[in-house]
Amino acid sequence: MITLDRLLAEWLPEQRWFAAKGRQVTAVTPTAVATLRGEPRLEVRLVRVDFADGGTQTYVVPLSFRRERSDALRHALLGELEAGPDGDTAEWVYDGMQDHDQTRVWPELLAAGGRVGALAFHPEPESDIPVGLAGDVLVAEQSNTSLVYGEDAILKLFRRLESGINPDVEVHDALRPTKNPHIAPLLGYVELIEGEAVATVAMLQTFPDGRWPPRACATSTPNGTCTPTRWAGTSPARRTGWARPPRRCTPTWRRCCRPRSPARAGWPALPTR
Repeated sequence: MITLDRLLAEWLPEQRWFAAKGRQVTAVTPTAVATLRGEPRLEVRLVRVDFADGGTQTYVVPLSFRRERSDALRHALLGELEAGPDGDTAEWVYDGMQDHDQTRVWPELLAAGGRVGALAFHPEPESDIPVGLAGDVLVAEQSNTSLVYGEDAILKLFRRLESGINPDVEVHDALRPTKNPHIAPLLGYVELIEGEAVATVAMLQTFPDGRWPPRACATSTPNGTCTPTRWAGTSPARRTGWARPPRRCTPTWRRCCRPRSPARAGWPALPTR
């Protein structure tokens, strides 16, 4: 029987954000910490990975469970869970961060605030959190996964679970009262709370001074071609040459555009030490 831990053991090493490429995996243990949506079901799992050298790592993995297979989501497919001996219906498992419709739930829960399972959603005071929008995943990310919500906000999911408050949240939270136009305001963040242990799972912020993110890119479509997202096609970044026009996607769903260097885009050079 195909189990979830088996699907994850095959899928995890292929992800850009998996930090243990080359190490031998001996066990994968997924634990559900919250169900964010009903049907199709969206769960957040903590996935503990054990290695042959004795080390362990834990990752935050949102998963979407659907009763029927979706051709539009084949790029995000982990596999099919077979029906169990107790008569459970077989389910198709997808990466929850690439299931477009499921991405709406993160801003909605942050705007509402409160607890869902072991996750606590903390909106910033007087923050204008966009709801009703689906997020476009930035496929060029490495250690984390980000979702862009139109021209309004970007959510960063911290894939590798680390104890304590993430420094990104601390810094943006501390600087928010200054209302500096060059600093992206924090809209809210998500924490995992288990007993006395606390860890940051995600953060939502706007773009500094109304600017779009520098890595504006195109969204891949199932047939292997590219179509620019709204913010990539109409943003000042695109008009000033920061983002190149999208190119044809490869069958492996690689990103279609690369940002130019800050110098070529006319941005000031960063100071060197």
